[in-house]
Amino acid sequence: MRAIGDAIAPTVAELNEASGGAVLAHGQGALWGGLFTNADPAARTAANVIFKKKCAEARVLPYFVPVGGFMLTPRYDDADALGAAVKDMAQAALEVSREMGWAPSALLPMSKPEVVKTPEEVWFDAKKAKLAEAEAEAAKLRAEIDAKAPVAA
Repeated sequence: MRAIGDAIAPTVAELNEASGGAVLAHGQGALWGGLFTNADPAARTAANVIFKKKCAEARVLPYFVPVGGFMLTPRYDDADALGAAVKDMAQAALEVSREMGWAPSALLPMSKPEVVKTPEEVWFDAKKAKLAEAEAEAAKLRAEIDAKAPVAA
């Protein structure tokens, strides 16, 4: 799964950057998708109609989401086909975003997504916190013992 995400992520990042916010695509592993970000649902639907035509011309077939977006459905068993299909789909989405000519003020308000930690990172952080608590408790106990029975030199 990680290899699939690693193959898709650069193309999606390029699409997000090149579209100037008119397309928001994201995901991880084998689950990726995107949304045309005009605040008007009718404008997103119109963009999706054009996007469907461009995808058909490019011979790629993402899953088209009725709210004006898409989910990726390329072949995951062939790395070359995966990369080519995602690039073709991203190019189609970028062309649509440019054709629509939406002003930045017409787009949905966005903030940068927060970085989500992997389950392993969450587990490791929890272990580090418990270790820090244990070390603090040990230091406290050592201080109490030293205060009650000073060590003679």
